[in-house]
Amino acid sequence: MKHPQIACIGENEDIIIFNGIGITPFVIKDRKEVSKKIDELAEGGTKVVIVSDIFQEGISETLEKYQEQSFPIILLLPLGGVETGLGIEKIRKDVERAIGINIF
Repeated sequence: MKHPQIACIGENEDIIIFNGIGITPFVIKDRKEVSKKIDELAEGGTKVVIVSDIFQEGISETLEKYQEQSFPIILLLPLGGVETGLGIEKIRKDVERAIGINIF
């Protein structure tokens, strides 16, 4: 199976809509499987993995593992109508680290 360039991992079927814009969705209910899927996608050459921020606590080791690598870029975003604020806060910190100021 050819791995996608951009993938999305969420907990419910709401993320299927991403397929319409060329992002391959993966619905994963078992939180333990999320890290395995990220590793599989990384090994297959996926460049960007969008992950529902509700999985953040369960994948912290995986996030650290890929943090210093160029790819895959892992983005934590609120998906499926559940917003924890964790993903947006991480993006805020990453942007501030990259450009030196907080623009949000």
